[in-house]
This record gives sequence, structure tokens and C-alpha cells, in this order.
Amino acid sequence: MGVKLIIVDVQQAALDAQKNDPDFKKHYSGYDRKTAAVISLAESRAFLAKLGIKGEIIATPGHSDDSVTLITDDGATFTGDLTPPIMAGENNVQTLQASWDAIRTHGAKVGYPGHGPSFKLT
Repeated sequence: MGVKLIIVDVQQAALDAQKNDPDFKKHYSGYDRKTAAVISLAESRAFLAKLGIKGEIIATPGHSDDSVTLITDDGATFTGDLTPPIMAGENNVQTLQASWDAIRTHGAKVGYPGHGPSFKLT
């Protein structure tokens, strides 16, 4: 049966752009949009509920413009590649800080990044 790819609507443009990137093609085989689930941020809570997950997906630009974060109602926060503000470059400090502020506003307690150990959010 495999795993169903879930695409948040804010990610579609970036995925489409990557299809024509030769470096991207070296490492990824692509995906079949017909079998992927495309959801909006607004409908993420209802979609996740169908999977038995209480939470929502929010936009968290910073690592890239299309970054998103899954925050469960109990505070588990899956940030993917979102850069910590302390590691921000000069030109995206404000964007990253706004994303981390949004994460905290949504009740985040423990962060689970795509790379590295989990960490507490206060």
C-alpha cells in the first residue's frame, strides 16, 4: 500500500520548480501528484483528525519560504529543517523569529527537528 505523500498547498510551487532542477533529479525520483494528498493549512486540523492526530500544520518560513511545522495539541512540534534563530543568517533573522514565535503561540512544548536531538521549547 505504501505511504501517501501529503503536500501542503504552500509547498506546491517549490515542488513544481524542483522537478526541472538537474541536481534534484539526481537524488529524488519525484512523485505522482494524482496519488498525493494536497491540503491547505486551513484544513490541516480536519485532515490530521482523520488520521487520529490532534494538531495542525502551520507555515513556518525561514529555512525555505515553503517550510511548514506540525504541532500536536499536546505540544509535540515537528519542525523539519527550520533553522533555530541563533543560526540565522543576517537576511532572514526576522522571518525565522516570526516562525518560532508562531510555533510557541500554538502551544509547542518539545521540538523534534529533522536533524538532531529533540529540545524543549519554553
